[in-house]
Amino acid sequence: MINISPSDPVMKYFDRFHSLDLNKAGLALIADGVFDYVICSHTIEHLNDGLTIVSELCRKVRSGGRLYLEWPSIESQTFPLRGFGLNFFDDSTHQRTFSREQIAELVRHEGMLVEFVGRRRNKLRMLLAPLLVLRRWLRERRLLLYDLWDWVGFCYVVRAVKPTADATGNEDTR
Repeated sequence: MINISPSDPVMKYFDRFHSLDLNKAGLALIADGVFDYVICSHTIEHLNDGLTIVSELCRKVRSGGRLYLEWPSIESQTFPLRGFGLNFFDDSTHQRTFSREQIAELVRHEGMLVEFVGRRRNKLRMLLAPLLVLRRWLRERRLLLYDLWDWVGFCYVVRAVKPTADATGNEDTR
């Protein structure tokens, strides 16, 4: 696991933990092709050069491995409701966002096969959203609408797989 915070409570579930500030250091200390699955969720929009990190992440995926990227949509910058977690600028640490096409093309350029490009629309989260909003309000005593992201299309997603080579050296594109 890679995170900027070494005190992340989930780190106990990983065999290795790297504490990195991706604005100061890239991923060069991690060998290429070592991860079965790379999940980068709501990170690239906080970086000075998110595109470079996306390229580096692609190189860390092993043959046959998968990549999942998620970040705020371009449309989130103009969402009319401000201050409740539905507008890109509600988070002062956001640097910039990227188009789906830009990220998908970059992932393809790094030799990965893109399986899905679109918005995050998790049907279960959409169904549970009203209850989750209420739960968050009861806990934090303020209205935050993060749990409506799937309804409003706040997030873009790119899912990709790194092709494997068969015994003849040809790429298997399954």
